[in-house]
Amino acid sequence: MILRRLFTRTMQWTLLFTCVFLKISQAQNDGSNHTSEPTTVSTAVTLDSKITTDFSTVMSSPITSATHQVTSSSDSTISDRISSSDVTNSTSDATLTTAVMSSSITNATHQVTSSSDSTISDRTSSSDVTNSTSAATLTTTGPHRIENVSAEAHNTTAMKLRWTLAGQHPGNYTYQVQVSGCPSDTQSVSTEQKGITIGGLPPGTNCTFTIGVINGTEGEEVRISNYTKPETVQPNISNNQTNDTIIVSWNRPRGKVESYNVLLKSRSDIRNRTELDPSNASVTFIDLSAGTIYTATVITKSGPFREKSEEKITATYPNSPGDITVITKTTDSISVEWSPAVLMDHSDGFKYTVTIRNESGNTDYITTAPNQSLPSLSSGTPHTICIKTTGALGFESEPVCINVTTRPKSVGNVKASKVSRTNITWEWTQPPDQKVGYRYQLNLTNETMGTPISSTTDRLTYEFTQLTPGARYNVTVTTLTSDGTDGTPVHRSNCTDTSGLTEKQLECTGPNRTSSAQLDLKWQEPEGHNSGFNIRISIINMTDSEKYSGTQHCDQRCNHNINSNLSYGTEYNVTVWTLGCGRAGSISKTCKTGVTAPPTFTDDTMVNVKVESHNTILLTLDSNFLNSSKGPIKQYGVLVSQGANPSFTPEDLANTYNDWEVRNTLNYLAIIKNNCDSNCDSAKDSRSAKDSNSIDIRLGDEQKSLGEYLNGPLVPTKTYSFAIVICTALETTNMRVDPATSICSISTFPSIQTTLPQDPLVIITASVGTCGVLILFLIIAIGVFIYLKRNTFRRPATDTPLTTIRTKT
Repeated sequence: MILRRLFTRTMQWTLLFTCVFLKISQAQNDGSNHTSEPTTVSTAVTLDSKITTDFSTVMSSPITSATHQVTSSSDSTISDRISSSDVTNSTSDATLTTAVMSSSITNATHQVTSSSDSTISDRTSSSDVTNSTSAATLTTTGPHRIENVSAEAHNTTAMKLRWTLAGQHPGNYTYQVQVSGCPSDTQSVSTEQKGITIGGLPPGTNCTFTIGVINGTEGEEVRISNYTKPETVQPNISNNQTNDTIIVSWNRPRGKVESYNVLLKSRSDIRNRTELDPSNASVTFIDLSAGTIYTATVITKSGPFREKSEEKITATYPNSPGDITVITKTTDSISVEWSPAVLMDHSDGFKYTVTIRNESGNTDYITTAPNQSLPSLSSGTPHTICIKTTGALGFESEPVCINVTTRPKSVGNVKASKVSRTNITWEWTQPPDQKVGYRYQLNLTNETMGTPISSTTDRLTYEFTQLTPGARYNVTVTTLTSDGTDGTPVHRSNCTDTSGLTEKQLECTGPNRTSSAQLDLKWQEPEGHNSGFNIRISIINMTDSEKYSGTQHCDQRCNHNINSNLSYGTEYNVTVWTLGCGRAGSISKTCKTGVTAPPTFTDDTMVNVKVESHNTILLTLDSNFLNSSKGPIKQYGVLVSQGANPSFTPEDLANTYNDWEVRNTLNYLAIIKNNCDSNCDSAKDSRSAKDSNSIDIRLGDEQKSLGEYLNGPLVPTKTYSFAIVICTALETTNMRVDPATSICSISTFPSIQTTLPQDPLVIITASVGTCGVLILFLIIAIGVFIYLKRNTFRRPATDTPLTTIRTKT
């Protein structure tokens, strides 16, 4: 029995070594055709031998996984894998009662390494080799070869394997699957199915799977490699609070990742970062468009697999708007505009959020236009206005802010409360929205002022001083808040009082010898501005006695002549107002008109001549001689001439009685009398034609007048002519009348000539010395004289009339 078993075992090993030798020989032959690249050859060998033995029994022994490695002198290695080979041993019909041994020879792998370090991997499949032996023959059936092997990644940690067996083979087979090249929860597993799913594998890893058939004898092994799917990452996307940068980051997944691809997309742009080293866990994209939505995807790559992550969305921050400009502001609203946000053309839409903040709270306004009106605000109140760009996904830019105060309300009732020549005091009422810190700015200007006068006060009144008289000043009163925001100015204007003339500045004269009564006014223009002068002349101390009213315009030196509606030699109240836009300044002064020569008369009836004695004559003058129409009559007198038809001239006024005594041909001024007191200045102080009383002048009474003028006695029996002298102005030089400067009229009466009688004493003496005849004759003469005298009183019409004296100049 023992010998038989030994024989059988020996025959089996002999047959096995024979097959191996044949395979090695074939591999060497094939290796000579492969110099560098390994080649896998699959061969199925079938051995049919009839073995005649005298052993009573046939022993079957499975031989699996016999691996032989032969190294030649040239260090060449040839690896032969014999998989899925069915070796069939036929049973001889020998006389030995032996059993047919079926030997499964599987997975015989031979690897030969040549001296050129070239590896040739030959997988032998579906090759049937029949080996015949001696008369004793043992027929065996070997395992079948595995084909159509596939490895499909089921998920990130599982691999789904599938295969088939070549040909038709009844019965069930057991398959051995071994995992190598990657850590796994299961390194070896058996299955009776032509497929299995291996789990517990690391994601993204290249795993090798060796599949063999086990059915009494081991068959040929088949290897296949594939990658598990890499895990997807959960990316994080951040704009890093910038307007041009996005950072995509992720946590490294389990298992392995050969590389990463990061894709960043927007509506108008695609950015791709490929083949990123697996050590990376973030990537930064720069120079992006502001206010733009970006979608990020991270792709994990392992082998043939590309696993996309979820898309993550974010947006870059929008750019801030430009500088803010206040267009208008009122007491209850503010309008602003700003420069649009730049570089936003490729953005995914944006708008502006305008926020106005004050002590009462905040109010937001949304607009797409670069301007906004902010209504319903409180006057005189500080506000902070901030504008920010609101872009995609609600991201907001940094705000741009300014501080703006609404305008305060205006003051009321601005008026000039006190005005003088150089000062104006203004006052006003506070605005209706009066707040703490309000001040008031005043600007004062006029038409000639170069720079306005400005001042600020917190009171409700202000006085401007050192102004120009007679000038119009425009004032604006503006409410100011504590930060200097101004309200609407309130405009008013007022004039300073004009400067009136002083009494010294106003010169007033009444010239003499004018054709009509006249006043000449002269003055220098007063300080400041004026638009002219108003002149009013009235009679002193009389109401409604205006004689003149007029306006005078002049420059620097003013001259004004008034020659209408005035009376000669009359005092008037002259008032001169300096006109201007303000209250007129005035000066009043008493002025007197000049005089001219009084009228002359030629009517003899106005003079009555009466011889009172042999050396005196009484002249009775009509009151009309004192006519003051040419000025008050200050003096009157009588010029006397001894002779008929004399010619009286003004020069005769300087001749006295003493001069006549020296030269009897002279006309002389016998008497000059004042018509008023020595201090009389006007007609009211002197007698005038209105007085009904006549004027008596006695010639020859030997009285003196005006100092040097002697009213000397007349010469009896001489004939005298007379002229009446009337003076409105009498000037003397060395106690004598100055004809050149005196204003007098001389009325002559040529028809009035009077001869004086003889002195009575002379007549009596002559009578005594003559005879009685003469006495008688004297008596008769006396009687005749008396008679004549009586007739003279009874019939005055027979008296010689005095004709009107005509003035001779």
